[in-house]
Amino acid sequence: MNLKEMSIDKLGTGIIIEKFEDGLKEILKNIFDLNTESTVARDIQVTLSVKPDNKREHCSYAVKMKCKLAPHKEFNGTFFVGRKNNDFEIYEHNPDQGNLFVDEVVKQEDYND
Repeated sequence: MNLKEMSIDKLGTGIIIEKFEDGLKEILKNIFDLNTESTVARDIQVTLSVKPDNKREHCSYAVKMKCKLAPHKEFNGTFFVGRKNNDFEIYEHNPDQGNLFVDEVVKQEDYND
């Protein structure tokens, strides 16, 4: 068997190498995403599917790349919901609870009077 005319870097003008490099970029981006777990394994799968014709003289092929990345970490929180005038409302903080902190700073000189 002589494969001198075809190699991984020549097939589709290097599409397999290009797909691998694209997958590696996705993995590196996922590794540096602080919203993912750092120690989860990531995978690249490059698949070459070859389909010969009836005479086995001509083959079509397809190259695809698939990455398995670390999922984003779950974030938990709460919010308050209600209705007002037949509209739904959503608040991150309870709108019925008063502000615990005064927005205006009392100047020290006000106490000196």
